[in-house]
Amino acid sequence: LFLLLAAVAPLAVAPLEVDPSRMTPEERRAVLERAFPGVFSDARAGDGAEDADGGAKAGAGGVPSIPRGRLGAVGEPRERDRAFERWVREPPSAPYVDDDETSDDVDDRSPFVGSVVLRSVFGRGRGLVTSARVEKGETLMSLPLLKCMSTASARRSKLAPALAELAANATEMTIDAVLALHLLHELHVQGEKSHWWPYVSALPKDVGSPLLWAPKELAQIEGSNLIGFRDAVLRGWMAERDTLFPKLTNAFPETFPEQHFRAANWAWAMSIVWSRAAHVPVAGRTLRRETRTTILALVPLFDMINHGYARGAGGGSRPAFNDAPAVSISFVESRGEVVVSAGDAFGGPGEEIRFNYGEKPSQYVFLQYGFVPRFNPDECVEVAPRMSKKDPLRRRKREVLASHDLSPNNRNFHFYPNRLDRDLLAATRVQVMTEAELDDPLAVASAVAGG
Repeated sequence: LFLLLAAVAPLAVAPLEVDPSRMTPEERRAVLERAFPGVFSDARAGDGAEDADGGAKAGAGGVPSIPRGRLGAVGEPRERDRAFERWVREPPSAPYVDDDETSDDVDDRSPFVGSVVLRSVFGRGRGLVTSARVEKGETLMSLPLLKCMSTASARRSKLAPALAELAANATEMTIDAVLALHLLHELHVQGEKSHWWPYVSALPKDVGSPLLWAPKELAQIEGSNLIGFRDAVLRGWMAERDTLFPKLTNAFPETFPEQHFRAANWAWAMSIVWSRAAHVPVAGRTLRRETRTTILALVPLFDMINHGYARGAGGGSRPAFNDAPAVSISFVESRGEVVVSAGDAFGGPGEEIRFNYGEKPSQYVFLQYGFVPRFNPDECVEVAPRMSKKDPLRRRKREVLASHDLSPNNRNFHFYPNRLDRDLLAATRVQVMTEAELDDPLAVASAVAGG
């Protein structure tokens, strides 16, 4: 076969008259287009272009034309993002203002946005970037609570009668579900008439999480325990939806049209809430609300800040000389405002502000936010050590583990590449203890200490 091909090849393939090393990029591209017209044709016309959702446009054959750039490079935002940013700076409008507020009060409650702007960040989508030097502790933005999507804004919206009836019937419902109803109603039912339209229309249609993947995509992570976590999350979301629908559609057909609250839309809305809503600590709590420590809210503009470690440098480590969080957020109850402050100084314009989304392994980051950190100091494998069923001390050991919150039946443990999980060490020590050690209180105390 080789000799046959060697004999035929000179007749079928024209000799190459140009040395590829001396060809210009355009000449090399032309050769590829002639050789593979189904893949490379027309792709050049889309270089650097974006589709309606901000992604790279695909050329013929489905091959995306990826814009050139370096990770983290800052570019200009799209017009839709500019409209959203202008909206953030506007004061809330009815019905999202207090009934007893005058026009002067509304002006006083107008949002404040400091030395930060929304920009396109290569490799990360959108991000928040400094427009001038920022000092440590400086206020980056201050938004009235009713400028954020929360249970407070939901009660002011057209959802109010339905929420009141759900409360009267003692229907169990999470705050995430309230925000999902609020989000879907404003996006699909109110549409462009909605006060929230500049914000909800700018939200991503796909968060990138396996939660929204099709079976063909899920096959790529077959065998991963991420599949089990995904299915458990979706079951919880769908169970909550089933308690609300079709009852809400039957009782309030104009507020909850069936076509806008189907399972696919519900999963999208819940994933948006899970990946973007902030648990905002309450500062200056009154005695009347002393037990409320956080509020859950979608905070416009703040939710555009990308993930990063330390002060947002994203290097994947926590340098000892600078372990400050890039930003802090709180709800100042006395002012009714959500305030975002700089946790560290930023030297000048053009610095992307990033903060740590949480200390969690990459599989959880991927499931919740739709990306995997390049360098994750909290990377680990979850393990659940099991005892042999033939161990005659099995019952006693299980009692010791359960009494110290170390039972593998109720939790997982973490196996880190560079450090020990003390709880994993403690559980393992208990599982290999002898009868004499189990009879010794000091030995048991030493084992469960994990030191």
